[in-house]
Amino acid sequence: MNEKLKDIISILKGDLIRNVNLINFIEDNEILETHIVGNAIMVKGISDRTWIYFSCREETELNKLIVLLKPEDANFAILEDWMIPILKGKLELNVELTTIKYILRPDVVIPGNKIQVEELFPDDATFIYMNYDYREFTNISYIKERIIKGISAGIRIHDKLAGWAITHDDGAIGMLHVLPEFRRQGLAKEITINMIEKLRALGKLPFAQIEEKNFKSIRLVENLGFVKDRRVSWASKIF
Repeated sequence: MNEKLKDIISILKGDLIRNVNLINFIEDNEILETHIVGNAIMVKGISDRTWIYFSCREETELNKLIVLLKPEDANFAILEDWMIPILKGKLELNVELTTIKYILRPDVVIPGNKIQVEELFPDDATFIYMNYDYREFTNISYIKERIIKGISAGIRIHDKLAGWAITHDDGAIGMLHVLPEFRRQGLAKEITINMIEKLRALGKLPFAQIEEKNFKSIRLVENLGFVKDRRVSWASKIF
């Protein structure tokens, strides 16, 4: 990582909860461009797509970053609610997904695992994809890459993968899923606890991004001590 990216991460850590997604994205993906305008930052990098991230607090700052966009810049990650109408005033934009960001503060104590949880293997990617409820937002290559590069957890019962989770390209705990025949046994909780422990061991802030209608996942993370931070969205430019 070059010195400019290190300096940007240092700035972003001044508001860790707001910027944790972008910090993790910079640390874990190829970064193509960065721009700093006053207190505002824009980053372009590649994971499953080429993504644009903004870190700013007000409309004036965001407008200064928007003018730096190139015609081909089409995908925007972790947009806060106030950013979307401003962007839509400049671009034709389709909001693809909106979630609530939940974070787990360092002082929250969690229980240990009661059953064995193991890391996933790249060969698990196809099975995970075929059993994932949000296939329209991902692909097998992305899942395989996240298993290799990120943090993962899975539970196998009689040699069958019964439940799993991975970290996304921004470090969020995601893709948490338990097969229907293995539900109501506490597996999702055990997997989430394991993910939290691994993230904390690396000095990372555990967080998850959950759709508002996903009440079971919200109840799970809230029972473990996660607190609601803000709504964030992913959007793409309409050509």
